[in-house]
Amino acid sequence: LVVHNLDSAVVLVLDVLSASPHPLASPLPPGIPPLIIPTTNQSGGASSSSSMPPGTGDALPPSPRDPTALAAAAEGSKQTGLNLEPYSASWELFGSDMVVDKANGVVWRQRLDLVALVASCSDRCALIGFLQRRRQDSWYPNPQSRPHQLTLSVLQTMIQERDPLGVISKSFDLLCSAYHEAVVQATNQNSGIQQPTSGEHGPKLLPRTPAVSPEDMQRSVFGPLEEEMHGTGAAFLCACVTEYLRSAETVNLKIPPSIPSFLIQLLQRNERLYLLPNMLPVLSRPACTSIGLEVAKLGQQGQCEGAPHVVHDLLQHPSAHDTYVRLLLKEGRLLEALRYVRRHRVETVPPTTFLEAAKKQGSCQIYTSVYRFCSEFVPAFKSMAEYPAYTKLLQNFDAA
Repeated sequence: LVVHNLDSAVVLVLDVLSASPHPLASPLPPGIPPLIIPTTNQSGGASSSSSMPPGTGDALPPSPRDPTALAAAAEGSKQTGLNLEPYSASWELFGSDMVVDKANGVVWRQRLDLVALVASCSDRCALIGFLQRRRQDSWYPNPQSRPHQLTLSVLQTMIQERDPLGVISKSFDLLCSAYHEAVVQATNQNSGIQQPTSGEHGPKLLPRTPAVSPEDMQRSVFGPLEEEMHGTGAAFLCACVTEYLRSAETVNLKIPPSIPSFLIQLLQRNERLYLLPNMLPVLSRPACTSIGLEVAKLGQQGQCEGAPHVVHDLLQHPSAHDTYVRLLLKEGRLLEALRYVRRHRVETVPPTTFLEAAKKQGSCQIYTSVYRFCSEFVPAFKSMAEYPAYTKLLQNFDAA
């Protein structure tokens, strides 16, 4: 809702879809068309209509096919000799966005200048909600003045200037809810009946939505800030990434592995990997095998004492059972791998893998345990071509 205060010659912008009764931004002056172009009517005389590129206070744009009008626009309104005084007595407002200046014979369309609005708004959380409700496919002076791009810019500024974490978290909640709603709308339009299931990427979003995807956040907000924020700034960035993951999990958004991986890299570079176990709730939903292997590598390098516990929880999903068992074998945790196989009924790792690992350890007790496990829980073990050789090795261990 745009309220024109004629006495003060300012404009108040209120977001009627928000819960706040206050204007969205500080009072702004009304826009005045900088370029007024007299057009020629069919009889050859100059008409009183006007034409110019749109924006706040912009008149209707000239046709891109009319080079004469575009050339005249470049000269500016000084050619016309018009004196446009804001809210003069000759102004009349029509509809929601049309202004008629009878004294100068000029008509133009008022449009919101989102860039000016962003610059004058102190409540950035409310601003995020407002921008997410604007149409992305409307006309804007340039690509950077579109709601999607401005939303990314505001989010980056909030983190750079270290707005309160609670405010940033609330903004992330608005952002993730808007993206989820956009995914639902796109899915409904494409399928007619089905909605996106939990944790799935939605279809290509509709052109009108300015929604920000998790990939957008990593590419345009978190990633560019990595080199700028060091020390305590990096710790704040870690907290912001954690809050975003929490907000995304609340509405079941599928998070690309690049964001949890980015969080781990931040912790590693700032020597804060000891915090990794505390971040397990946001790293494990959804569980990602590549993230689990990344943490396992840090544990093998001795950089993270809590790595085994984190890896165990990250790889606790059926598609990663094979990976986790082989990882335990690689780390020499043979008996733990056997217990895991029995508990989760993992059948993708052949028994010969365990027997070879036991053979390398050279322990009679361990080899005997593995052999008996294979005999009892692997029905096809005794019919394998390698069975006689492993049986003979068991006898050799017993004889020794």
